[in-house]
Amino acid sequence: MEEKENQVTSASNGRLKADPQGLEKRFVDLCEALLPTLGLKLYELDYHPQSGNLKVFIMDERTGTALMEDCVKVDHALTPYIESESWMPE
Repeated sequence: MEEKENQVTSASNGRLKADPQGLEKRFVDLCEALLPTLGLKLYELDYHPQSGNLKVFIMDERTGTALMEDCVKVDHALTPYIESESWMPE
């Protein structure tokens, strides 16, 4: 994969490996604000600007994993923000 096509931001150990910019940074900021309220942590964010695909990887720090129920909680928590914000690509 080329660097331009795939930017991966990892938040393991509480530090991002890359310095996210633009839309990626806004999404990281949103996730870092919301996920702790659900008892979860942003583990990684995978953004493909050409396709507009954005994947959020989460982790429950108590177990070191994430369950399907955790993914559903995150989806439900992020949906109102994503649908109401003009910065998300269609």
